[in-house]
Amino acid sequence: MYLLRRLERKIHYLRETAAMRLLYGEAFGWKNLSKSPQVTKGSIFNEYRSSLPWFTYPAIAQLLRIGIEGEKILEYGSGSSTSFFLEKGCNVKSIEDDEHWAGFVRSKIGSNLKVEIMLKAVHQGYVQSSHQLAAYGPSIVLIDGKNRRECAAEVAHYLQNHENSKTLWMVILDNSDWHGASYSILASCDEFVGFDYYGHGPYNNYSWCTTLFVRSNSTKFLERMKKAGPAKPMQNGLASNWSDKL
Repeated sequence: MYLLRRLERKIHYLRETAAMRLLYGEAFGWKNLSKSPQVTKGSIFNEYRSSLPWFTYPAIAQLLRIGIEGEKILEYGSGSSTSFFLEKGCNVKSIEDDEHWAGFVRSKIGSNLKVEIMLKAVHQGYVQSSHQLAAYGPSIVLIDGKNRRECAAEVAHYLQNHENSKTLWMVILDNSDWHGASYSILASCDEFVGFDYYGHGPYNNYSWCTTLFVRSNSTKFLERMKKAGPAKPMQNGLASNWSDKL
């Protein structure tokens, strides 16, 4: 009986994995992520078209549609998102607590003057204070690493108490369905609206949620949305053939 149950679970897993491969394809980041950087050999970085951040596919599609080229990024947690932002011409400051992982990421992105990976211990400088945020002045913050609630709290404090925080027009919270406290903190920020993108994404065989908190009165956001135009058919996060005559 035990072996039968294990076989049923395995069949269910294989069926779901096959469906995801059929829908999203190997070329767009559907890969199993090893737990060890020595084993991955860069597999978290998509080698076909672009690096895919570890967000849900609907969130990636929306970011590509809005456009984030040239933005100033502060990210908690480095990895495939670092490569994704750099490919879009962004300036990136990445806060990382794992020395070995930071070295692995640096080896994959190579020398690039637009990125700074800062190694910070979880309880010693990892969470950037509102004053540090003000000194850097990011336009987009990604919270996808350790201490997410504390990171969200400092972002909220920065928004409420620093004049130059008006340049910050988007906060990305990944795994928002798992981090209710972080979500609530960011949702309470004035002028920010959260858009939840549930679905599957690269590397995992389960669905989760990535939330984009956007400043509703941001001129940059409104201009980008206007430039993006009407919704277009998407294929694996990339625009496919589209006609405005239909």
